Amino acid sequence: MEHIVFISYKSEEFTIAEEICSLLENNGVKCWIAPRDIPSGVDYDDTIEEAIKHANAVVVCFSERSSTSKWVKREISAADDANKIIIPIRLDNTIPEGGLKMRLSERQWINYNNAGDKEKLIRDLKRLSKDEIESNSSYVGVINEHQYIDLGLPSGCLWATCNIGSSSPDDDGMFYSWGETETNCFYFWDSYKFCNGAVDTMTKYCLNPENGNVDNISSLLPEDDVATSIWGKDWRMPYVDEVEELVNHCVWKKTVIKDNKSYMVGISKINGKRIIMPISGRYFRGDLVGEGVFCSYWSKTLLNDYSGSAYVLDIAREDVNTMYMARCCGLQVRPVVNR
Repeated sequence: MEHIVFISYKSEEFTIAEEICSLLENNGVKCWIAPRDIPSGVDYDDTIEEAIKHANAVVVCFSERSSTSKWVKREISAADDANKIIIPIRLDNTIPEGGLKMRLSERQWINYNNAGDKEKLIRDLKRLSKDEIESNSSYVGVINEHQYIDLGLPSGCLWATCNIGSSSPDDDGMFYSWGETETNCFYFWDSYKFCNGAVDTMTKYCLNPENGNVDNISSLLPEDDVATSIWGKDWRMPYVDEVEELVNHCVWKKTVIKDNKSYMVGISKINGKRIIMPISGRYFRGDLVGEGVFCSYWSKTLLNDYSGSAYVLDIAREDVNTMYMARCCGLQVRPVVNR
């Protein structure tokens, strides 16, 4: 299935849904719409599920009629459960209630009768096309000569478009041990700045006596934050809750952008903007391992119950999660800035 958008609608409003489909496809946005795209003799439920699964976004023609449709409700639920971008198009003044309110309340709505909204819908969905995703991240501003993206995150946290040590979203950048502001040739405890050669000899950032001298400092101070050190005082590494926010508010897709290199593209569920994260592996001892398969990005937050590790944004094959890594590992850093 090669479509960008799944169109959900009540059968009585097929004419409007078909008009929206034509509007999008005439502007280069491939759509899936029933009954046109349902092959003869196939299971209807399975086909709908597969079509939603392969879509980047689901456009919902929302009205008083569709708000009571069991099929529209199922399609919205399937899209939400699959972490798809959902764009409700308001056909009348009906307000979603119950489960629909929960699934649609934080979405960006489009007014069907507003020409400007329709133009915005076309622009936003074209950005979800493969060609657009495989270009650079869209950015909205610059601080200290470094670009940031506004993904519409609730906290207002703004993420940089590229890593420390790189000048474009698709470059790897440099690798750092947690709390160090210079790169190394070897990443292990015997070369780590904040211990005496072993994980139980921490000299700074220690919450547990079994890991060394307890100082109860749970996150990196500005002098040990490589983002602040290199990009200036406005920039910093993200806290773990900001990592979790990014993970949970984006739809993540692995892709190959150029030179057969793998990247994870995060598309905001809120405003459709995207962030590109190179999957560049990680350093342990003197070896770079996992390039194109997995990688991790440091947060500035120490693991609560084991001071030998810190929290990371972890990318492994098709999954993006919050995890933790040994502080001596060489990982990438994606800075953030406050709104």
